[in-house]
Amino acid sequence: MRATLMAVGLAALVSGSASAQYSSSRTPYAQGYRPRPRAAHEYPVHYQPANPFDTPEAPLPEDVDAPRSDEAAADTEAPLPDDGHGDDCCDGYGDDCDYADYCDDGCCPSEPCAPPCSAPCGAPCDSGRCMSVWVNLDFMALWLKGDKLPPLVTTSDPGTSAANAGVNGLSTTHVLFGDGRVNRDFRAGGRVQTGMWFNPEQTVGIDGHYYQIATAAQNFYSQANYATPDPYAHILAIPTINGATGVQNATLIAHPSASGGLSGSVAATSTSDILSAGGGGRMQLWGDCCGCTRVYGTGGYRFFRLDEGLTLETNSLSSQGTQRLATYDRFLTSNQFQGGYFGTLAQVTRGPLWLWVAPQIAIGNMQQVANISGATGPLYGTPTVGSGILTRASNIGHRWRDHFAYIPEIDMKIGYQITPNFVATLGYNFTFLSSVVRPGTVINPAIGGTQPQFAYNATSLWMQAATAGFQLRF
Repeated sequence: MRATLMAVGLAALVSGSASAQYSSSRTPYAQGYRPRPRAAHEYPVHYQPANPFDTPEAPLPEDVDAPRSDEAAADTEAPLPDDGHGDDCCDGYGDDCDYADYCDDGCCPSEPCAPPCSAPCGAPCDSGRCMSVWVNLDFMALWLKGDKLPPLVTTSDPGTSAANAGVNGLSTTHVLFGDGRVNRDFRAGGRVQTGMWFNPEQTVGIDGHYYQIATAAQNFYSQANYATPDPYAHILAIPTINGATGVQNATLIAHPSASGGLSGSVAATSTSDILSAGGGGRMQLWGDCCGCTRVYGTGGYRFFRLDEGLTLETNSLSSQGTQRLATYDRFLTSNQFQGGYFGTLAQVTRGPLWLWVAPQIAIGNMQQVANISGATGPLYGTPTVGSGILTRASNIGHRWRDHFAYIPEIDMKIGYQITPNFVATLGYNFTFLSSVVRPGTVINPAIGGTQPQFAYNATSLWMQAATAGFQLRF
């Protein structure tokens, strides 16, 4: 009996040892751990120990904070559509970040999701990098405040005596050239504007511009031949003022009775050239959460040049050949501005449309130059006198001065983005110059005595331009 009990106990001991060794190599589930149901939102899973000798228990009920079925469905809804800005535009900002939803319609979320590319709305992204270089090419149609000239060429009614012919202010006298503004018509030009951003957010950058307007030229020519019967012959004269008495006078170029019949011609040419350049930096002062509206501060260097000229030439030949004279008077002026500018630039973008408004003012030095020359000599010969009709030793020469000036300007553009790299634009520019010297301001018609004396008589100038062009983005 005792031997039997010992054999049974030894067998039980061996069996229990083998069972324990086998169970130690099994998984935790085999060791009596039962997993709780897993939540749809990937909450951590907790394991509940169970008695290995008991029968399996039913799964534990869910906690009260487990997600409801509608919340689970919301967490597993379909992803947002591609926003068209590349996979990298929203890297690091969550799967629900959709730049197009926030920017294309101009609205912002309560918690803004700003991608690395916070360029103006609609600007394309390429691997998280925005367009960093832009170039504007514009055609310009410009008109400006013309140069006001005094009466320079006059005529008189047929039969007017030589003493009264061409004298300004008489009822029989008519102005053919001058006594008004010249070079105020439209003229064509071209402008280049370029810039570069220093950071992907487009908050700091540099820009510059250069434009030049085609030379404007207004010409006048008239002739009269009294040597042969000419039904179209008319009186020609250059009106002047007696410098000693102040009385209106005139120098005759063509008259039927003066010097036994005087034939002649008058030619006048007025020219104008405009050039502008500048460059500086810009820094964002304010912007909305999506970059759809931005305000920049701007500043830098500004250069502007206005060159103008007036040339008056005459030829006279008497019927008897006793008077054969040619004269010319030339008045050249140049205004060269150099200074600094500061201003603002507001840029608004809505989908493919954008608006750019840039007011600024430049303050600096205007160097004003006047070159006056003249000559008189035999017709088709070498001039023998260093003065003309409106020029004398008292006003001939080269003169210049430095003068304080300021240039307010506003430049506006609207654009439509046709492709990610191409924007068509229309614009308007207004520029004002506070002080310039022009040919009409330095001409002094007083002749005789100590006249003509030179004076700058500076005036203001405004310019307007309509622009049409395109912008390239790189």
